Amino acid sequence: MTDTEVLVALVELAEQAGLHVRAAQGARDAGPLASSGVCRVREETWIVLIGDDPLADRIGVVAAALREHAGPWLEERWLPPALRAHL
Repeated sequence: MTDTEVLVALVELAEQAGLHVRAAQGARDAGPLASSGVCRVREETWIVLIGDDPLADRIGVVAAALREHAGPWLEERWLPPALRAHL
């Protein structure tokens, strides 16, 4: 899998797990010091991905959010080895 395919698959997993994912085109959309990350909004977990961040950083943010907020859910799923390696 390419890194882009890994990111797309991880985002799909996050959405299936009930996490909200928002993509901002670049730092200008979210503020000059913005970077990808995870936050809580009204008791819901959101993943915000900044398009200007390196692909590896965005993959890391989504993978960390899945590990922290959907670990038990992930354990019940079969995942391709390329995805499992990031989790």
